[in-house]
Amino acid sequence: MSLVIVGTAFTMVFTFIYYTIERETRMKIKVIFAILLSATLLFTFFGCSRNNATTDAKESPSSDVLGLSIREQAIEYVTQQLTGMKEGPPVIYETLGFTEIEIADSQLGNPFKIYLFDDTGQFFENSTENFVFPLVYQNDIIGIIEVAYLPDSGYESGFSFTFGKSFAEELSSLADQYKGDDLIIGNLSTRLLLAINGEEITVFVHNFGDNINKEQTTNVLSSIYSAIRNPDYFRFPE
Repeated sequence: MSLVIVGTAFTMVFTFIYYTIERETRMKIKVIFAILLSATLLFTFFGCSRNNATTDAKESPSSDVLGLSIREQAIEYVTQQLTGMKEGPPVIYETLGFTEIEIADSQLGNPFKIYLFDDTGQFFENSTENFVFPLVYQNDIIGIIEVAYLPDSGYESGFSFTFGKSFAEELSSLADQYKGDDLIIGNLSTRLLLAINGEEITVFVHNFGDNINKEQTTNVLSSIYSAIRNPDYFRFPE
């Protein structure tokens, strides 16, 4: 707006001077004025366009504005991703070991979180919101979809997305073992995946042959009661 006002004032002053000078000089000034006017209009156009783009990005409604929690946003996002896979070329998932019929007839299981524990078994807060979605086919878990909420990452959705078989087989066996119980899933020092039902711990994925010791078990069990509020359980229907 300020550029338009300055341009208007400049034009009025120029017009006054223009009609008080000789004809030959007018022609020279006319050319210079045309160049300056073109430059002013171009600068104004690109300046306004840039400001509008920034405003649109800030003011466009997000899921937070619409009242969706991060968990609800994650469900919406992963549902869209799974629909895209079903409608897309099979090569997208066949390279990961899935068949076309598995993906076409698959459903998303309930999302859960993986809670982090250090080497001693003490719980520590993850700075990033992460959710894990089992991919279910004929009542078996055949795949794992993991999303992380990264609002400052530059992703349009705010989420990163990974998909594969991962620990799907182990998780499916765990569901058979506990038959619909609510389980807290933990990650001990990035080496062990734990299933915790409040009284006991089952290590269902081992890395490097490690296992959990008595001290770690005690600390994990005490941590989940003192530090984790309203956990996002792994729930698999009977």
